[in-house]
Amino acid sequence: MPWTMTRAEKRYDKAVKKAFHAKYGKRKKKRKSKWWPGKFNGPRQSVEYYNWRQAVLKRDGKICCRCGETKGVFHIHHIMSFYYNPELRYDIDNGEVWCMVCHNTYHCGLKN
Repeated sequence: MPWTMTRAEKRYDKAVKKAFHAKYGKRKKKRKSKWWPGKFNGPRQSVEYYNWRQAVLKRDGKICCRCGETKGVFHIHHIMSFYYNPELRYDIDNGEVWCMVCHNTYHCGLKN
């Protein structure tokens, strides 16, 4: 659950999970490998990524660049792919603030 979710979104999220578990059952937890370090230290958990995200939020404010939404959960979207353009990962001009609806719509195959 993202830390930026509102109370209503948390309640909705819990209700969806509860209905899913009632229909399909809970997922069984897998045992972790004895070599698992206990946490993931990838590029999105770095200080540089956090600073980039905060700089983009400060620049654009909490306003969706696609639809103009001012309330709700906001995601920071990379204009040029994070994966394919490692040199642009932390470039402030490569980020935009999008609301959760626009971001999920874009990444779920309904790109427009």
